[in-house]
Amino acid sequence: MAGLPVELNGFVGRRAEMSQAKRLLNASRLVTLAGPGGVGKTRLSLHLAQGLRRAFPDGIWFVELAALEDPALVANAVAAGLDLPDTSGQDPAVLLEARLASLQSLVILDNCEHVVAAAADLVERLLARAEGSRFLVTSREPLGVTGEHVMVVPPLSVPDEDVPLTAEPANTSDAVALLVERASAMVPGFRLGPDNREDIVRLCQRLDGLPLAIELAAARLRVFSVDQILARLDRWHSILDGSIRGMPARHRTLQAAVEWSFDLCPELEQTLWTRLSVFAGSFDLEAAENVGAGPGVAVSAVLDGVAGLVQKSVLLREEAGTRARYRMLETIRAFGRQRLAATGEEPLLRRRHRDHFLGLAQQAEADWFGPRQAEWLGRFQVDQPDIRAALGSSLADAGAAGELCKGAELAGALWWFWVTRAVQEGRQWLDRVEAAGSGGFAKARWTNGWLAIAHGDAASSVSLLGGPPDGVSILEQAVEDYRDTAVVDARSGLAWCNLPTVAGLLGDPDRAVAVCHGWLRICAAAGERWARSWALWVLAIALWDRGEPDEAHEHAMESLRLKRVLGDQLGLPSAITLLAWFATQRGDADRAAFLFGASESLWEPIGPPVLGWGTLRDWAEQWRARTRDILGSDAFESARVAGREAGIDTAMAHVLHEPIERPVKSATSPESLRLTRREGEVADLVAAGRSNKEIAAALVISQRTAETHVEHILSKLGFTSRAQIAAWVTGRR
Repeated sequence: MAGLPVELNGFVGRRAEMSQAKRLLNASRLVTLAGPGGVGKTRLSLHLAQGLRRAFPDGIWFVELAALEDPALVANAVAAGLDLPDTSGQDPAVLLEARLASLQSLVILDNCEHVVAAAADLVERLLARAEGSRFLVTSREPLGVTGEHVMVVPPLSVPDEDVPLTAEPANTSDAVALLVERASAMVPGFRLGPDNREDIVRLCQRLDGLPLAIELAAARLRVFSVDQILARLDRWHSILDGSIRGMPARHRTLQAAVEWSFDLCPELEQTLWTRLSVFAGSFDLEAAENVGAGPGVAVSAVLDGVAGLVQKSVLLREEAGTRARYRMLETIRAFGRQRLAATGEEPLLRRRHRDHFLGLAQQAEADWFGPRQAEWLGRFQVDQPDIRAALGSSLADAGAAGELCKGAELAGALWWFWVTRAVQEGRQWLDRVEAAGSGGFAKARWTNGWLAIAHGDAASSVSLLGGPPDGVSILEQAVEDYRDTAVVDARSGLAWCNLPTVAGLLGDPDRAVAVCHGWLRICAAAGERWARSWALWVLAIALWDRGEPDEAHEHAMESLRLKRVLGDQLGLPSAITLLAWFATQRGDADRAAFLFGASESLWEPIGPPVLGWGTLRDWAEQWRARTRDILGSDAFESARVAGREAGIDTAMAHVLHEPIERPVKSATSPESLRLTRREGEVADLVAAGRSNKEIAAALVISQRTAETHVEHILSKLGFTSRAQIAAWVTGRR
């Protein structure tokens, strides 16, 4: 094979990327592998070429352009890479046209980002005159040539933080597999095990699955342990400045790799890279404009700057509903923050960042009582890393004029988010505001008091909100005032909801029912769901208390459905606990015990149950004890543990009488589930809906061979249909 470098160490993972790249090369004569520096574009292109040798009988040529400084010499470098003589005096592009005109070959142009315009001109010319040849390009940005298919190479997969990691390296993510494989070559006896598994996973997550960073970290394991690298990772530019033989100079340190990308950006993009590094998570264009615009960067220029950074793989584009969002890999963000600190702009940028999220939180609060609640919750769930960063910087700089006030405003404006999605965290931030501000921020105190109530922490709620002798009369007056002024918003909703709650607990269920019905009509007219779900919950308790269990059960189920749509962290276990009482009363103690267990697992991340309040606590304990008496301790515990371990999706399906999706079971042993590399590629293509003929074309094999691979996969997995293979592949992803 002409001009193809030898792979010096094993290629790990990338099964899906290999299949996708082969499909693209089968469909297009020009494919560009795009992605940030160090993501593994070159290694992927080399490994891809090794598997395509038979498809290109006239050879595969690998041309390295990274060291080329003059774009005018691109054609010369490519001609030299194809062993064309440099003595004829002819234009090298003409020589290339003549050489490739009659060949069926693949030309790989590696690292084109710094000569992208010249490379694009040459490739466009050769595509027109060398119809039998195909071109595979690696670059941090596409060439922009007509007919180009761009494949963005992602970092290696890293374990999900919520999914336990198995002990077998073959069953872990590609990032973990790469680290273990490289580390075992560096450190004799190194392996993945119970003693280091958590640290290895955390390291791969911190490195964003970036292959270069993982390779450099593995090299450092000759000197440091995994936990030592983790502890020093904030100084990544020094801890990962290792040298690996055979690696290009620009990749021998992570700093060098990132600086290479930075130097290729024009001034506008460099400035935006530096400023946008202040974001802790992903962000949208509006956020980029609010934070990134300023001296030297007009608001109107931010769009072009962001587009350029996406083109150069500095920003990764993500989908979030109808909005495109952008994020930086941690190594790229860390480099930007180094530059930001050097500019002296960091305090200003952090204030802009905080002000953006304060304005967004105030907008969401004003819009909360309406049909967009799920949208706002989803948006702020994604923005939570930046909410934390904004609060943290404000409270860390509490001595500065106005900083603590802004932090308190932000924490208070997010009461709807805290009480719905992050009760425990909300209290932590508001407690910090309280401690720093000596109780001077009424909105923050009010919010913290409500969260204390949600936590079942009566002592703290009384301390924060006060303990009036007649709470019912005050709530009545509040409801009347809201009714007289026709104010219908989130805060009036709290008064409307709490009046029937208190009335019901004080033994007046009739009044509670009447108030709930009035509030439900208001919620329905506004398209509101959160306050409505709580009104239904209170209504269910009141109806149950006055002897109407069927209606109570119906309203509790409707409350739960609404809470599931909103992802109401506090409301879900509250509704499930209520349904557990009703199940026992309706004669289904097994179901009740399961629901008690399911609610326990949902309470754990929050803290003490909201049902810890007086009357509700007593009722909960009574019905729990009654359920245990009916079933007996052993049967009760068995059902309760099943509910705890079911997982939220299974538990919700069980509660709402929905079908429970169960994984396909195979009668084969676990070892047989390990497909070969080729079988894995075939399985990926089956999952993509490809026929045997299309699989054969994509992998450059005969159709009969493709059919044989499919038959082997079916046999190994114990399946009878291609649909089962597709489901299995999706599940493993």
